[in-house]
Amino acid sequence: MTAIPRGGDGHLTVFPSDTAQPSTSNLNFVDGVTTSNLVTVPVGPKGTVDIANSHSALVDVVVDVVGYYAAELTSGDRFSPLSPARLLDTRTTAPIGADRSTSVQVAGVNGVPADVTAVALNLTGTGATEETYLAVYPSGSTRSASSSLNPRPGRDSSNQVIVPVGQDGRINVYNHAGSTHAILDVSGYYGPSGQSLFTPAAPKRLLDTRAAAGPLGPDRTLPLTIGGANGVPADATAAALNVTVTDPTADSFVTVYPGGTARPSTSSVNFQARSTVPNHVITPLGGDGTADIYNHVGSTQVVGDLFGYFSKG
Repeated sequence: MTAIPRGGDGHLTVFPSDTAQPSTSNLNFVDGVTTSNLVTVPVGPKGTVDIANSHSALVDVVVDVVGYYAAELTSGDRFSPLSPARLLDTRTTAPIGADRSTSVQVAGVNGVPADVTAVALNLTGTGATEETYLAVYPSGSTRSASSSLNPRPGRDSSNQVIVPVGQDGRINVYNHAGSTHAILDVSGYYGPSGQSLFTPAAPKRLLDTRAAAGPLGPDRTLPLTIGGANGVPADATAAALNVTVTDPTADSFVTVYPGGTARPSTSSVNFQARSTVPNHVITPLGGDGTADIYNHVGSTQVVGDLFGYFSKG
């Protein structure tokens, strides 16, 4: 989902039609800045969802569908979470130029099996020379008109992407204008060897440090209990969250990863001081049903909303 604001700041909430609007958010926007975020949302009984603009600011909204989860697995593939790992970092090679694509090997890399059909990735743009957009799409296919991330000069930005993998085991990252660096971190895959099924949940707020623990400080980690609470079974393997940072004191990033494990050298949300930035996160859960949230520098408030979970079955 992409927001193009036309007169102010605000946030959008996506939820099943014919249900009460929850106190959660999916995309926070700033006037004049095109912003995108992946959304996982249950569908209402009539097959529809509602998009609510919670502020008086006018905003245009673009919605692209990337896939769906069925109540019963009669077709498609299961999901397996992976401890976050880096697949691409063009800062170690060269930026992606205007109207250019770079190819990335996915199958057989960092725990992704050879028979993978799609992957869950976190895409980060940094060092953009002008306003642009990035699109991630399967190798060997025609690029669609949809975008995955809207980078801007002077601002690091990130968005989770679920993308099919080409028959050659690769995906492409396309840049529209100027040049920009791109970073890809993988957090899971779909395929015949996947082991978990998705269960959607009514959007629910799990964490808001503004009302409880206070801001997350520099080089600090906050545990978040998900499995065994909030209607999520204790044996859940992963969770679909929307993680929002607000009121940060410095340019930084947060990383969400399985509780009780070593922190990976990846990022989940990249943000600038005094901004409010969301990102969809599919995170594996530790053996105790927790995820850890780490902040790099400065301090920031963190909000976490649950939209569903994965479990073996």
